[in-house]
Amino acid sequence: MFRSSALIRPFTASNHTARWFSSTAFNSQKITLTLFAKDGCSLCDKAKVVVEEVRDNETMANKFNLQYVDITQPLNKQWWDAYCFDVPVLHVDRTNQEDPVKFMHYLNSEKIIEEINK
Repeated sequence: MFRSSALIRPFTASNHTARWFSSTAFNSQKITLTLFAKDGCSLCDKAKVVVEEVRDNETMANKFNLQYVDITQPLNKQWWDAYCFDVPVLHVDRTNQEDPVKFMHYLNSEKIIEEINK
């Protein structure tokens, strides 16, 4: 005879919470925003404010990871070579796309949020 009670695992809040947190962590790693900037750049300072507005927006919670890259650091020479005259540059990178979407110079929080929500 089939005993269904032997197959039922009791639901506990900790199991549910762990599952919820792991799915949230997974979703937050699907999109990465990378801001390429340098010191002494007024546009870069404004871009940082815009990116922080996006990060602090309630609708953006856990939707992306945020990274800052100072292109003047020796380890970031490839980014200096690519963007020394174009900063600030924001990459919106998804794990399932080949090339990141790029925003350059003047950043707009509404357009960034729109891109993240695609």
